[in-house]
Amino acid sequence: SVLLESCEQMLNAAYPHGQLSQWWQKQIVGVSPALWQATEVPPLTPIDEATLRKTLQGCWFPVHAMGYNWLQSNQDSGIDIAKRIDKLIEKYRGQGYQCKKVILITHSMGGLAARAVVHPQMGNLQDRVLGIVHGVMPAIGGAATYKRMRCGFEGFAGKVLGRNGPCVTAVLANSQGGLELLPNTAYGNGWLKAHFKDTVVLELPQQGDPYSEIYKLRGRWYQLNIEQWINPARQKTPKFTRTCKLLDGARIFHEKLTGSYHRQSYAHYGADAGRLAWKTVSWNIHAAQFNHVHEATIV
Repeated sequence: SVLLESCEQMLNAAYPHGQLSQWWQKQIVGVSPALWQATEVPPLTPIDEATLRKTLQGCWFPVHAMGYNWLQSNQDSGIDIAKRIDKLIEKYRGQGYQCKKVILITHSMGGLAARAVVHPQMGNLQDRVLGIVHGVMPAIGGAATYKRMRCGFEGFAGKVLGRNGPCVTAVLANSQGGLELLPNTAYGNGWLKAHFKDTVVLELPQQGDPYSEIYKLRGRWYQLNIEQWINPARQKTPKFTRTCKLLDGARIFHEKLTGSYHRQSYAHYGADAGRLAWKTVSWNIHAAQFNHVHEATIV
């Protein structure tokens, strides 16, 4: 809530007492986007005060949070959010405002939900969205999801989302939204590896299909879904089969979404060499025989 309040305050109080605020002067006006590592071609030019004043004149920029059930498919979330945005626009119009379009700002999975908002076969709200700013969106999935389903979340997130594989898998393997974060077919081959000493002894997927080559496998030490972790309550229903059906739904969602972005889309992500993400996942094997591996560490 503090972040939302700050955004609304900065957008709507740029000229307190008729003078440009210190924050805008130091952070935005005249500042080259190159300092933010913007890579637009041709390069974006710094905004000047005259342009800013013209843009803000006579405008009010309310900021709203659009929560959603992240366990369900992002397609369903996109449809739900699109309906709420429609109602919000009509609310402001009913109050006498000229509200035509909204700007969506997303984080992580929210990027998939926002793309569903504007997808013609889902939320179909592209004409009411001015643009989308995506932050660290897993556009084609992320290998980190595999890592966390096997080994848990690191740092503070582990306290909330699970410190180990059994805790994380019990949730994500039973939610389509969670499974939609896995690398899909567009991610490419070879992102899951196993090393024995200095030799790569396993590299998957090889045929561009992580669903059949990794996610739906049974009886392999490197498989994604360990059955006792999926069903810690030991219910009689076939939980592994249900997870495979959810994976099928995740695949269909990504196939629909492939290449579909709002025409005004911007993206930002972390590029800190000291805090690397998991583009690939590598297991280091400590065993004399690869076929009899029982212990491995992930790096």
